[in-house]
Amino acid sequence: MIARYEDRPMLLLVEAYILDRLDLLDDGSAHRLAAMAPQLAQSLGSTADTWQGVVADALDLTGEFDDLLRRDWQHMTSVEPTLAAQRYAEFVADGFLRDDA
Repeated sequence: MIARYEDRPMLLLVEAYILDRLDLLDDGSAHRLAAMAPQLAQSLGSTADTWQGVVADALDLTGEFDDLLRRDWQHMTSVEPTLAAQRYAEFVADGFLRDDA
């Protein structure tokens, strides 16, 4: 496993959620996560039916978050057109899952 995710499995889920909300998550990851939704819900104590719902529950995200995320992504890529989606997802996820948070 990549060092970034050691002892932080939620980080990978949050990054995938961000990419999914931006319609940039690859199909293979999307299918794997969809298949894992029941286990994720059980592990995280969620009643959501989708993996996206489980992550949103775990982070207490409101419906407005997706719109804010998309607007921020559009702004960031207008300022820095070469910004990679994965790097953006890492940056946003780090804000949610800081060690001191």
